[in-house]
Amino acid sequence: MRAATCSPLSYRAHHDPTVHPPTRPASAVNGVVIPGRPTPALLHLLRRNADFRRLFLASVVSLGGDWFAYVAVSGLVIDDTGREGAGAVVFAASVLPVFLAAPVAGVIADRVDRKRLMIGADLLRVAPALGLLAADAADLPLLALLCVAAIAALSAFFEPVTAAVLPNVVAPRDLSLAQSTMGAVWGSMLFVGAAVGGLVAAVLGRPASFALNAVTFLASALLVWRIRAPFQQRRSLDVPTLWGAMGDVWRFVRPRKISHTLLVTKAGVGVGNGLVGLLPAYALSVFGAGDLGIGLLIAGRGLGALLGPFIGRALVRRLRTRVGVLPLPELLDEALEASGYRAMLADGSEEGEERWANLLELRSVTTRYDDLTPEDALDRLLEETALVAD
Repeated sequence: MRAATCSPLSYRAHHDPTVHPPTRPASAVNGVVIPGRPTPALLHLLRRNADFRRLFLASVVSLGGDWFAYVAVSGLVIDDTGREGAGAVVFAASVLPVFLAAPVAGVIADRVDRKRLMIGADLLRVAPALGLLAADAADLPLLALLCVAAIAALSAFFEPVTAAVLPNVVAPRDLSLAQSTMGAVWGSMLFVGAAVGGLVAAVLGRPASFALNAVTFLASALLVWRIRAPFQQRRSLDVPTLWGAMGDVWRFVRPRKISHTLLVTKAGVGVGNGLVGLLPAYALSVFGAGDLGIGLLIAGRGLGALLGPFIGRALVRRLRTRVGVLPLPELLDEALEASGYRAMLADGSEEGEERWANLLELRSVTTRYDDLTPEDALDRLLEETALVAD
């Protein structure tokens, strides 16, 4: 299984400009390609840069197979244990190993040949992917969880390197387009892979999903092997230790309020994403929809990951004209109205009333800064919110 990862990998370019005319770079929000004629530029980049095309396809097939398997293994573990909450354990098994292995993987990736590392991670993931077939045949949910954890830990040695090698695979003028495209792969394959995976598991059976996942790792390894561009610069590097790299990150983030706030926010979002582990239980117990229902619910999350940045971008552009002009309480009111969140909570339910009471409490907090300018008031609120979350 694959989860979002990050690590202190080096991002170093190793390209000479080519004679191709520059393409119009696409902008991106949260890793999603934003319109502005990105599609013709992307198609042009994929056509003329075979190495990037192979790297892109390797990520697509690998992530697609992962979500195929996630849907099937969630249903398998829930059925074998008879516990609806077992789906959350599957999700934890796909996330926690990445959290533990990613920092180590980043340091290792700066010390060894990245191409061999990616191919090795792909080939090693085939074994636990096939192990899911054995777990299904023998009704061994513990074996399934161990296989999921092994795949996730090995993914930590593959996914971050994919982003780190982009400056070596594409020309500098194509880097923005390439990065936003690769960032969009996760959300799009979550949407497509989970939906199709649920359909495959429901029609062809779970073993078909597990077998396809193993095949995707072999296909990914083959595509990476065919990339000719160097994956890193051939020169001696002063590579820090694990603790040294983490210390560098902390020294960079600590004095910067915006980076500090974003880091805390990302951690909060990650904790909230734990609810995704309950989607399989919802599909089985509430809707009685089986593997197809699991796939559709998880695909809904992927659809939100794709559409959210577009909606957020439109909202931010609208509110940007108000920041520094409206008092902070009025700015909050504007955000609640523009997002439709206020109308959504006014459904008469007890939960909606509780959430609205929490928002009213937040609004009362914003009045503490009435003696400041609107811009300074917003800065103070964000700063103090970050400190409380810390």
